[in-house]
Amino acid sequence: MSSPLSNGDRRVPAQGRAVERVKSILQAAADLITEVGYDGVTMTAVAERAQASIGSLYQYFPDKAAIMQALFAQYGDEMEERWGPFIDVTTSLTPSEIANRLVDLLSGFIDIRPAYLALHEAPLKLARSAAARDRLRRRIAQAFAAHQPQLGKKETWLIANMTLQILKGFGVLYARGTAEERANLIRENKIAISAYLNARFQATS
Repeated sequence: MSSPLSNGDRRVPAQGRAVERVKSILQAAADLITEVGYDGVTMTAVAERAQASIGSLYQYFPDKAAIMQALFAQYGDEMEERWGPFIDVTTSLTPSEIANRLVDLLSGFIDIRPAYLALHEAPLKLARSAAARDRLRRRIAQAFAAHQPQLGKKETWLIANMTLQILKGFGVLYARGTAEERANLIRENKIAISAYLNARFQATS
């Protein structure tokens, strides 16, 4: 691969037109990776789908790996934004309601972002920054702490991590599943997360 997955050599858009151009590039990349997979995506194809010149494309991204990393980061930010309202009302929910909403949030996101699976299956080490990953875990841990004040900081952090790992595995299976399999996966993962949270919260009541 010709360059690392970083923004070191990438021009960051500052003006409205440039921002919109980058959005169109990322959407074009998302459409293409969904249709043809990572190996089938080329810089030329992305430029053509985005109706941008190849030179303009290279101004913002040195290669397709950098485009995919930016798309992955965008999806992470979108996911976190979708989870914000849920986290804010966690204290008023039962463990089963928490489980249901978590699974519905993730499955709903994958439904509207079909490139999610293709990104995960690309031969790349895609990752959000450590700060971004910790931010979501910390917010969920804080929500669990507010729900169960008797839990210590380390415990709520552990429960948040375990819950997110269960969801991560669910996301991969869900993205690959047929319509029937997806319905079953939603049901089973709601049961799994609900049982886990009920057991952990009851143990400290």
